[in-house]
Amino acid sequence: MLDINSADFYSVNNYLKNMDMQNKWEHKQRTGNYNADGIKTASEWAEKQRDTFEKKEPENDRDQVLDSIKNKAAYGGYLTASELKYLQSKDEAAYQRAVAAENERKIYEHELRMCRTKEDVQKFKMHHMVYSYDRVKSAMSDPSMSEDDKLDAVMGEFQRTSAVNKAERDFVRSGEYSRLPSQAEKLKAERDLKRAAKEESRARAEKRAEKKAEAEDRAEKIRQKRKEEKARAKGKKIKGLSKKKRKFKAKKARYTTAQAQNTNEARKVRRANAKADYEQTRVFAARAAISGDTGSTSKSLDIRA
Repeated sequence: MLDINSADFYSVNNYLKNMDMQNKWEHKQRTGNYNADGIKTASEWAEKQRDTFEKKEPENDRDQVLDSIKNKAAYGGYLTASELKYLQSKDEAAYQRAVAAENERKIYEHELRMCRTKEDVQKFKMHHMVYSYDRVKSAMSDPSMSEDDKLDAVMGEFQRTSAVNKAERDFVRSGEYSRLPSQAEKLKAERDLKRAAKEESRARAEKRAEKKAEAEDRAEKIRQKRKEEKARAKGKKIKGLSKKKRKFKAKKARYTTAQAQNTNEARKVRRANAKADYEQTRVFAARAAISGDTGSTSKSLDIRA
């Protein structure tokens, strides 16, 4: 039987209940039917598994060190090399879950830094939840898997989700999330740049018009001078010759690209884009360094703005 204790069942059941609630809300938003509540829940299955397990669970002393390491891993904690070695020597399945969770975390950490707005982070989290729930449902409905194998798959999913949730909390605590622009700030920065481009285009057009007017003034002066010279040569009076001037003063741009690029919103967007572009190259290297399929839900996501 799978080496797991009652506390693990409690954690997994809470995890599945949370996923059930989020999945129901996602389903209702997607279908527009907010009264539908007939989705079969994964947590119901977990409840039955816990009841069955508690009847079978032996009362003998457990390995407290092993339980402590497994509990730390289950809630997204970073395992030391010695803890991983001990886990591998005592429980290969738990060790494989820990490795898969750590690989998932590494990819997720890179891809969080690929987000260009706060909304990207939330969208990314929702995508991860949907993929995770799909994997749980897939394992539960697989007739070729034993109950122990299904429980092992659910435990693995719970552990991977705990790891990426810990990565997200660390991302927020580090200040990286707060430094990201919101979608509204990103749109404002884009509007400011468009406004500056339009204003600078107007100023350039007026400058060209000013130069054209100056050139026409010079040409007019030359024509007037020639008329005056011809009139004097014929002994005629110069009276009545035109002295008009075409004056045109171009106005400078009232809002420039330099000003648009120096707003708080623009600086946030510029920093987020530079970081995202940099991380985009690193995430491929991180994936390549991880041998085998870690079950990363993030691989198929594209959160680029």
